Amino acid sequence: MNKLALLIVVSVALCGCNTVTQVSDKKYPPVSPDKVEILFEQPTRPHEVIALVNYSGGRGLMGEDSKQLIKICKESAAQVGADAVIVDNLQLSGIGRRSAIAGKAIKWK
Repeated sequence: MNKLALLIVVSVALCGCNTVTQVSDKKYPPVSPDKVEILFEQPTRPHEVIALVNYSGGRGLMGEDSKQLIKICKESAAQVGADAVIVDNLQLSGIGRRSAIAGKAIKWK
C-alpha cells in the first residue's frame, strides 16, 4: 500500500462523524453551546424533540473523553436552537471500539 493510501485509511479511522437530523418542522435560531443542558434522564418538564444528534469518534487511545463528547453534542444541538439534549448513549473508546454520543435535542415548551 502506498503512503497516500495509508494516510487516507488512517485519517478516516481516526476522524469523527457528526450528524444532526432535524425532526421538527419548526426552525429555531442557533444558541450558544453554553446554554444547552445535558440530561441523562427523561425530563418531566414539557418539551419537543427537534433533532437527533449523533457523533462517532476515534478508536482506542485516539478516542475522545466524556467531556469532549458532551462538548461536541452541545455544539451540535446549539446549531438547531436546542435548550437541552437527552443523552441516549455515551460510549468511551477502547480497543476496537469508537467513542460515541447520541441523544435527542429538545426545546422546552
